[in-house]
Amino acid sequence: HAVLEPLNKDQNWDDAINLGKKIQANKVDFPDGVNVGFMKIIDKNNLELKVLERGSGLTLACGSGACAAAAMAILRKLVISPVKVHMDGGILIIEWDSLNTIIMSGPAEIVFEGEFDLSLLEKYE
Repeated sequence: HAVLEPLNKDQNWDDAINLGKKIQANKVDFPDGVNVGFMKIIDKNNLELKVLERGSGLTLACGSGACAAAAMAILRKLVISPVKVHMDGGILIIEWDSLNTIIMSGPAEIVFEGEFDLSLLEKYE
């Protein structure tokens, strides 16, 4: 994960997303791709996060991205644990001991169900 904080609290999210796409296109520094998260600090226990998942684009929520953003914000002393990470898909609570253990809690919801016929893959082999 690459986690960035917008230059100011009023920065347009679209500008941040466009920057994230440029970062993802950098195959020199990220040859395998990278998830890019943009966070805005709300207060000492809350931050807002938007994540561009590699290969998927903008997502409603990202658990590992929430952990990365919270850890970075805690390390920089911008927030204190536990941190509520507000994303378009909901809120996750991240607790980190600043050493080894990070705990994520929050709701889980099904956002898509579907079926796929695996025999269709044979056409592409």
